[in-house]
Amino acid sequence: NPRLQPYLNDYQALVKLYSFIRNAYTTRPYVDKEITTKTKELVRQNTDIYNLELPDAIQSLGAAELEHLKQSDTSDTVKVLNLRKMLATVVREESAAKPFLLSIGDRAEKIAQAYENRQIDTQVALSEFEKLAQEYIDANTEQQQLDVDENTYAIHTVLKLAVEDLTVDQAREINAIFSRFPDYQWNEQQKSQLRAELYKVVRPLVGASRMINVTNTLLKLQRV
Repeated sequence: NPRLQPYLNDYQALVKLYSFIRNAYTTRPYVDKEITTKTKELVRQNTDIYNLELPDAIQSLGAAELEHLKQSDTSDTVKVLNLRKMLATVVREESAAKPFLLSIGDRAEKIAQAYENRQIDTQVALSEFEKLAQEYIDANTEQQQLDVDENTYAIHTVLKLAVEDLTVDQAREINAIFSRFPDYQWNEQQKSQLRAELYKVVRPLVGASRMINVTNTLLKLQRV
């Protein structure tokens, strides 16, 4: 419509601004099913609109990337948004193969909610997100050093919170027990048998008072 031509640039700028803000604060790729036909056409004409990134956005999460973000001149608020998005990405893309990431994802979401609700300030949120990012980096390094698969490492991460002198062989032993009951997640008989076998091994490690809680945590782990 020719009468709308004078407003097209302003409308396009608003679409770009909206997309940038939405991209900064969401942790998942955003697709608006309610988007208007006119806006869809603008997006097709300006393919960069949904590709806008935060300053110093990191594309992967490793020791070098985390250090670069820490040393960058971007504001603490932008660093918080960057780390929140990156943590959500690695949890979403890698947790199926690395069950221990689910715990990191849960804690990251609680930090994000507390930050959005102004229960914690930017500096606290940044510090907590940096700790989670470092935990992810350290976990990848530790798994490689231990030379274990994802299931064994997930078990190891649970047990080491309760067992000070845990050995990797103890985690391997428990993983072997799980392997004997492949259908325990939907077969109640197998689950009951698995639980009984886990009690035998877990109780000497953590004591009777913590045996049930630790076993329940182990049973909640996703197997890959």
